[in-house]
Amino acid sequence: MERSHIIPAMTTDSQPLEIQHDCTYLIHMHSKPYPYGDPNFATGIKYVVPTCVEGYCNCASQNAVPVAENISIRTYQKDGKIKAAVSWMYPAISGHTHQFRFDLSERFYHKSINFGNPNAFKFRFADMPSHVVYAEENVTSLSTVLPIDLAPNEEYRLTVFAMNDQLCHSDDVTVSFFTGLILTDDDMTTVSVGKFSLFFPVQNIEFFFYIN
Repeated sequence: MERSHIIPAMTTDSQPLEIQHDCTYLIHMHSKPYPYGDPNFATGIKYVVPTCVEGYCNCASQNAVPVAENISIRTYQKDGKIKAAVSWMYPAISGHTHQFRFDLSERFYHKSINFGNPNAFKFRFADMPSHVVYAEENVTSLSTVLPIDLAPNEEYRLTVFAMNDQLCHSDDVTVSFFTGLILTDDDMTTVSVGKFSLFFPVQNIEFFFYIN
């Protein structure tokens, strides 16, 4: 009698099972209880995952997903809370929709802890809810407001990456910015960030640009 069995989505140590395109997997099945070593109660099969599965293809076989460009961050005060508006440009791409995801890091103050490298653990992830901006194909100008209230006169780092409808993603782009002392409270007014920095990982080399 022929039967089928769906491979569990979690590994034996409760980690998500990630199956990759163009990879070879050796699948073992055995009875339970299992007389160890008895081939009558066990079987195995070698399986190669195709380059494309139900319309989703190996990212390595496709054009690289471009990074977000010209990222600009402006902080402003609204209803007594400091917010950050983010805008960026993106190349016009036909045939694919994209989504943009964000991670925000805040300064980590650890006066009672000494590290050999004073720059180690300088930032930690801020408690910002998951935030995604969706873009249709050929959209080149985008903007959003981060779903978090910021602290005054503080330093943050925002990391942005793009992901297309094939679930392939771009390299990260990280922008460092300061909130400053924002005194205005006007829904129509934004206060530009005084200084920000951009970090672009290129072939394992990090270039630092300081803009004043």
